[in-house]
Amino acid sequence: MRMLATTSAQSAPVSRVAPTVRRTIAVKKPRRRSIGAGMAALLSIAVLALILAYVAMTAELTAQTYRLVDERAERSALNERNNDLRQKVARLESLPRLQSAAAALQMREPTQFADLAQPASMAARRPPSRLVIRFDGMTDWLRAW
Repeated sequence: MRMLATTSAQSAPVSRVAPTVRRTIAVKKPRRRSIGAGMAALLSIAVLALILAYVAMTAELTAQTYRLVDERAERSALNERNNDLRQKVARLESLPRLQSAAAALQMREPTQFADLAQPASMAARRPPSRLVIRFDGMTDWLRAW
């Protein structure tokens, strides 16, 4: 303590002490962002995206199922039409039907035959080469497909 000078009016020495003022300064700590809230938002977005993806896939699967049913029905109708057309061809190619059509056109079996001579240009031809024979065999093989 420091003593100050006394005055004559005062008999006791006056002491003045400088008052100590304590100021507390609030130091702001760096705020950490709440990881929990961000993670919860991110997690909810991910779950929502998964749910939407599931709904989209289910809708596409349903659409494909309907298309499959439609295509199966169309295939069945085409198979039935194919069978009907095959039966019609078989009826039209039957021997009794062809005989009746020939009789309606006044066709009859021939009584005499004519033998036509080959032209000289065709008789002098060379036999086909092996390559031509192979190619002809390949075309027959491809026709079977």
